[in-house]
Amino acid sequence: MMVQTFCEELEIIVKREQSKQLLILRMLILYMRKCLRKQNKYEDAITWVDKALAIDPKHVYSLNEKGECLRLLKEYIQSLQLLDQALCINPQDTFSLNCKGDCLRDQQKYKEALICYEKSLKIDPNNQYSKNQNEFCKKKLNQ
Repeated sequence: MMVQTFCEELEIIVKREQSKQLLILRMLILYMRKCLRKQNKYEDAITWVDKALAIDPKHVYSLNEKGECLRLLKEYIQSLQLLDQALCINPQDTFSLNCKGDCLRDQQKYKEALICYEKSLKIDPNNQYSKNQNEFCKKKLNQ
C-alpha cells in the first residue's frame, strides 16, 4: 500500500518506532507541527505536539509549542498552564517567557505580560522581540 501523505507516513513511523531513533522521530514531529502551525492548522499541530509529549512529557519546546497553538486558538487558560509547566522545568527559557507574555498581552493583561518580557530581557538583553513587546506593553499601560 502506498502512503499518500507525509502525515500518514509519519504516523506509520510513530507507530513502528517505539524506542528506536527517538531523536529522529522527535525532530520529524517538531518539523511537522511547525509546518502545520505556519499553515494555521493549530488543532493538527497540537495533535503532533501531543505525540512528542507522549515521548517526553517534560520537553520544554513541545510544551511551549502547544501553549502557543492554544494561544492562537484563544484557549488562554490552557495555554498559560502549559507555559507555566514549561517554565517550571526551565525558568530561563526565553521562548516560554515570551509566549506567556504574548498570551497575557492578547488578554490585555499588559502589566503581567510586561513582567514576562522583562524576565526574558534579563536573560537575553539583545532579544529584539522581547524589547518590542516590552515597549508595546509600556505604551498600553501609559494610555
